[in-house]
Amino acid sequence: MTTQIARMLASAATNEARIFYIANCIRFQEMRSISQREFWQAGAELIGGAEAESDAEAIALALRSLETMGIKDAYVDIGNVGLFRELAKGLGVKDLDGLRRAMESRSLTGLKGSVREGKALTVFSSLIKKRGGIELVEDAAKGMGSTGKYLDYFTSLFERLEAYNLRGRVNIDLTTLREMEYYNGTVFDIYVGGVGVPVGGGGRYDAMMEEFGMGGAKATGFAISIDLCVRALDSKSIEYGSIKRPLRILFSEGYEDQAICLADGLRRNGKACTVDAYKGEREGVLVGKGTIDLATGKTFKCGGRTE
Repeated sequence: MTTQIARMLASAATNEARIFYIANCIRFQEMRSISQREFWQAGAELIGGAEAESDAEAIALALRSLETMGIKDAYVDIGNVGLFRELAKGLGVKDLDGLRRAMESRSLTGLKGSVREGKALTVFSSLIKKRGGIELVEDAAKGMGSTGKYLDYFTSLFERLEAYNLRGRVNIDLTTLREMEYYNGTVFDIYVGGVGVPVGGGGRYDAMMEEFGMGGAKATGFAISIDLCVRALDSKSIEYGSIKRPLRILFSEGYEDQAICLADGLRRNGKACTVDAYKGEREGVLVGKGTIDLATGKTFKCGGRTE
């Protein structure tokens, strides 16, 4: 979806926008892949703004969106494609694709097979084992004079995340690179307990905006797999929509109109409701000769509760 949105913004010559979407997506993949070819995805794109501030906003929005679903233990690993490329170039790595694959899979064997340069092998073998804070960027920057800008960037990013009260849920992991080639800055993966793969992720794609004729435009965003979020909720036995769970209004035979009238009044006051025929449920509000809370046995009437 990111590519389509970037193309749309370029055609409209828009270099500042905030956009969200929920869409059914289809991706090409090998026949033996175990992941879904068709899936539901929700995402947001932030066009414009200062780099660190916008990246922090995107990460915060992703985590807060998951909290709204009821997923409160999500955390984020962030890397930086620009830093990775500069580091590899500075250390003389020739097989950049092989290095990226080895780093993403955290494979020391793959690393040794793709990196022949002694110092590069030492540096990346160390980074492949680490997650943490800005000290990882400092370690990567040792012996390289052009990476100071990344220290400044990550310092600013974590200051913004601290303001969102999310600093403790974000770690630097320089093996986080993501597969899409259009990323050129910070990228991130979102993890949730009970799901063995990232439930979402995103990153900065200024370079793609430039390819569409929007040179100088800043862009970042993220996408979340709705299917994987459902799996996460299942693994935690969390009721979907538990924050604003619809009230079930059930009716006995002959009392459907009264149930609809009750639901309509509640909906006008902002309460989500469903209306169904009573089939022996033990939870909900049953409308018949009286109105009864099935869970507690208490009865109601218009305007209040009767004992």
